[in-house]
Amino acid sequence: MHAILSGVILMVIIQVRSIRLIRHQARISAQYENLNEKIELERSFREEQQHLLAMLAHEIKTPLAAIAMLAAKAVPTSTTMNNIKTAVSETTRIVDRSIQAGWLHGPPQALKAQTFEPVSILKQLLEARANDRRIQLNVESSSVICSDQQLIRLLLSNLLENACRYGAVNDPVRIHVSLHSQDGHAGILFRFTNSPGDAGWPDPKRIFTKYYRSSHAQRRTGSGLGLYLVQGFVKRLGGSVAYVPTQHEIVFELWLPL
Repeated sequence: MHAILSGVILMVIIQVRSIRLIRHQARISAQYENLNEKIELERSFREEQQHLLAMLAHEIKTPLAAIAMLAAKAVPTSTTMNNIKTAVSETTRIVDRSIQAGWLHGPPQALKAQTFEPVSILKQLLEARANDRRIQLNVESSSVICSDQQLIRLLLSNLLENACRYGAVNDPVRIHVSLHSQDGHAGILFRFTNSPGDAGWPDPKRIFTKYYRSSHAQRRTGSGLGLYLVQGFVKRLGGSVAYVPTQHEIVFELWLPL
């Protein structure tokens, strides 16, 4: 009887130790997987940084070379100064896009929710482009929203710049604003419309891809990040962006929840 009881106790001890060993091995395996994930994430981050730096180095060369050439002129004219300002603006824009990409790829930041009217931000952006007579704004209906004002400005600015930069120089850039429900949720819809310019039509399958630029658009300085950033940030706000071209026009729709 004693031998049987001892055997049972021994079996229980062995089973308990086996369970503990299995759990320990599972913890080690999980830690190993987490380590591999961290290593892969770090590798991906390094590759992304290298790609971003390579893009910066390539795209900034052109405006910097233009600045150097124009500045070397003995007597700068008003045209020369305007060209220098344009080159500086191009460089600043590329750097800004790169900084914004860092925000998107970094740890998610808490949204700074404020109550405001996004149309007022759009009007501020249009005031900065008062010399561009192509832009036509039609506000059918609007509303205040509670969202991150800085991100909304970034979204509207990028879409406006995309339409003005790649739209036909003699055709209007139209912006239509209206209240619009999506999947049963009330929201506000911004519709940016322009005719194709020298850059032609974008590839609908790649248009929101990081660093994408059409073959004709590559004649100009650019980062290829604008629309990619719009798609990434609008998701954080619970909204959406879509490319919905007509037969003759390029159209982007930005929807923000109320």
